[in-house]
Amino acid sequence: MKRFLFSSFILIFFFSILNYTNSAQSEEIYAYCLIKNSDLKQAKVGEEDYARFQGKVITFLISFDEDLIVDVSDDGEVSVITGMYGPTDMQSFKKTSNGINYTNKIEVVGETEDQRFTYKYNNKLTIVNGKPKLLQAVVDQTGFSMNSWRFLIDCRDTEYTSEEIKIAKNDQPKKPKNFEELMEKIEKNRDRVITKIKTYSLFIEEDYDTVLLLELMAKSANVFIISYGGFEFFEKVYNQKDNEGYTFIQPSNLKKQGDMTSYMNEGYEINNFEWNFIFRNDDQIITSNSLEFTNAIKKYRGANQEFSISTLKPDVAWYAGTFDLVNNTDDLIRIYKKNKQTYCSILNEEIIITGKNLELAYLNPDFRNFNKKNNINCN
Repeated sequence: MKRFLFSSFILIFFFSILNYTNSAQSEEIYAYCLIKNSDLKQAKVGEEDYARFQGKVITFLISFDEDLIVDVSDDGEVSVITGMYGPTDMQSFKKTSNGINYTNKIEVVGETEDQRFTYKYNNKLTIVNGKPKLLQAVVDQTGFSMNSWRFLIDCRDTEYTSEEIKIAKNDQPKKPKNFEELMEKIEKNRDRVITKIKTYSLFIEEDYDTVLLLELMAKSANVFIISYGGFEFFEKVYNQKDNEGYTFIQPSNLKKQGDMTSYMNEGYEINNFEWNFIFRNDDQIITSNSLEFTNAIKKYRGANQEFSISTLKPDVAWYAGTFDLVNNTDDLIRIYKKNKQTYCSILNEEIIITGKNLELAYLNPDFRNFNKKNNINCN
């Protein structure tokens, strides 16, 4: 606790000087991120290291005037995740459409080669309406051994109670008094119980009649491309049993509208792409978990870059769609204004109902609240 008080004194003194220099008071917020056992499991942290992190709180102090973030956590162990060591190790950040992003590199120098490592950090903090929601920490280790960890840790702007911290260590709350009765109800409605929240990103096609959903898991990903109402060439290209065709994923600025070859530039071909095609009433859907295909989409998601997907079925047809990441509430409004039917159809997708959107840090109730706040009616 003494270390934390001393750290806070340094920070207050530092920001006071900056504020005095700028003749204006900085806008500062705290972010409290509680590390749960499930967060460590998802990040593939070794169980022998759980005790180092479980139930500990990462505490950030963020100054938006100076664009600085600092780890003021009471426990120094969490610096392995934040990439900041002590109150003097402040990092500048870039503002994004849904929060902030900072990077850092730390070199650990040992006497022998197997004691030398480099840790690279690419961390994002999702902030919605001024409130921190989610820490996405990407830690890559290189050196004698190579490792990579991907943390998704829920955050908020108020401190955690001792009971909440205790629960986080086990990820299991105490059994309520009527536990047995609740279990009976769950057993009767087992198919309706959500046992694990899925995480996903949403992409909208430039014509606002097709979406791409990227379900993200620890070691793999699933892609769903849904053409609402169907499209003739989408069906001709993908409604086949042999998965034969030439598929390309490339930056959207390389395309020329209507020019097939401009969507199929050398160096962007996906060599291993397998998919399933299904009809759902009038909708047409393809699904795929092919590694090269999903990794390419994940790359554009990470860069927040618009991209096109095109497939040529020789002597039959070709299809191309241009997709953009939905990463803020303005994007939701834009979709609704362009195509209300598409917007409302998106909110009826199973993963939207049961999962968590990473860019917005939205669960299904958040979408409902957003609709109510903006007078959007999908009934």
